[in-house]
Order: sequence, then C-alpha cells, then structure tokens
Amino acid sequence: MMVESTDEPGEVVPDHIREFAYIDSVRIRALAADLAGGLLSSVHEQETKDGLKIGANALIKAEKTLGASRQSGTTTSRDLDSLYCAAFEEDAVALGFMKDISVEVQDSSIWESGAIGKIAPPFRVIRITAPTFLADHRATIETFSEFAARFAQAGADIFPIEFQKIIQAMGSTLTDAVTVRIEPVSLGLPHHGFFGVLESQYIEHERSAIPIRYGYDPVSWTTIAIVTRYPARESFTADQIVKQMVSMTPQGEQGVDSAQMATLMRLLGKFTAGTGFSEDVVWPGGAITPVAIYRPITKHA
Repeated sequence: MMVESTDEPGEVVPDHIREFAYIDSVRIRALAADLAGGLLSSVHEQETKDGLKIGANALIKAEKTLGASRQSGTTTSRDLDSLYCAAFEEDAVALGFMKDISVEVQDSSIWESGAIGKIAPPFRVIRITAPTFLADHRATIETFSEFAARFAQAGADIFPIEFQKIIQAMGSTLTDAVTVRIEPVSLGLPHHGFFGVLESQYIEHERSAIPIRYGYDPVSWTTIAIVTRYPARESFTADQIVKQMVSMTPQGEQGVDSAQMATLMRLLGKFTAGTGFSEDVVWPGGAITPVAIYRPITKHA
C-alpha cells in the first residue's frame, strides 16, 4: 500500500518496507520470468508526472524494453531479488497464481479433516502470515553436546549419559540445513502447519546469527511458498521394520530384491519422521518449498 508523502506534494512513498529473512533467488526469478514470458535482469525506472515509479508490470516487462526504450528514464542493473519478489507477488495474486491462506488455516479442523488439501493443493503457490520458526537444529544439538562434554571433562556430569546419547543420536539424523516451520493454529500444535527446508546458498552467510536475530519461539513472518505434499495419516513400528528386513534377507547366492529394498527405505523414512528422529513433515501438516520469507518494517509514529 502506498501513501502520499507530506514532504513534497505528489511524492508517493510506502507505508512500510520489508525485512527479508530469506529469498530463493533462482526460484523467484524463474517464477517471475515464467509469469512475464521473459528473462528478468534489471529494472526500468520511468520518470512520470507523478514522480519515480517502479510498477510490477514495468518490472515484469523490463527485459523486453532494455536498450529499446525511447522513454525518458534510466535503466539500472543491481540486486533485484526483493523487487522481483514484490513484482511476482503482486501479479501472481492478481492473475490467480497465488492465494493468501493466512486466515483459513488458523482453524485446527481444516488440518485434521484434510480440507487443507483443497484450500492449498500441492503444486500451488501460497502466501501465509503466521507464527513461524526458523531453526538450525543440528547446530543447536552440536552446541549442547560440546557444552555437556566440557562439563563432563571438568567432572561435573550435570546431564545423564543416557540423555546425552539420545541427543547425539538425534543430531546424527537431523538435516544439516536451516528449516522453517509455520504454525498458524497454536504453539501447542506444531504439526498443524507447514514445514520446509531453506536452500543453504541463500541463508548460509547469516546462519550463525539466526538464534540471536529470531530467537527460539515462533514469531510472525509472511512466507511465499510452493506446496509440495501432504503425508498420509499412518504410523509404523519397529516390528514392521524388522519384518521387512527379515523378508528381504538373501538366501545363499540370492540377491536382495530391489522392490523390497525400496519398500524398506520408505518404511525407514516414515518411521524416523513419525518418531521425531528426523526432520520431516508429518500428518496433518504439509511440506513446502519456501520462496521468500519477510515481515514488514513500519515507520515510527
């Protein structure tokens, strides 16, 4: 939303700006280019009687006008990720390629009934503003393990050895990545929401600062993402895993059946996710590919 400046008549300024915690540069540019029908690499700034304007449509068509425009203005090459995001967001909503689901998904029954799959089907782009937690769980566990080990060396075993082994086992199974968990229902229902992994090349440079900047509790962020899947409501026991392993044990020179191996891998994946020993989405939540995560910065009163 734009408001008129009180400094100069006719000057248009934003009522807020954005802080981006994450932008997937490749995906946002690819989505914007797909929507525009051309490659975006710069912004065309056109001076009009209303002042300098950078509209979404002008950005979308920028590549086509480069070097060919006879209008008064300048063309600037720079880091455009945030502008690409704003341009794509505006046009995608207007054209029906993106849906804001922030209000609908606050109801727990939407998730438990499976209606979320109709509100935000797989392979659709969504925008959601909700309590969101950015986490680097492996780094947290490694820090704890180092902390516990140093106390043990000093003769102060403040954590039972069994507890330390469990923590270390969890650390070995967690993904070495920053994850995002969106919890729109309540803090007590973390699985009633979306879960995704952030691409390391876009977050690695500030990875160590995430706990300091964003803390360990969910806070409000707006996320643009592609929905990828909703897992089925199912559970697996260790006995099922053992039976599958026994059934595929080779006899003599007989090899392992590849189909049975594939079944075992699926069971192992679902078992570790369901028991919390790996980071994954579980029923009734959904998996997403995050494209951008941001929040507004407003002016001082």
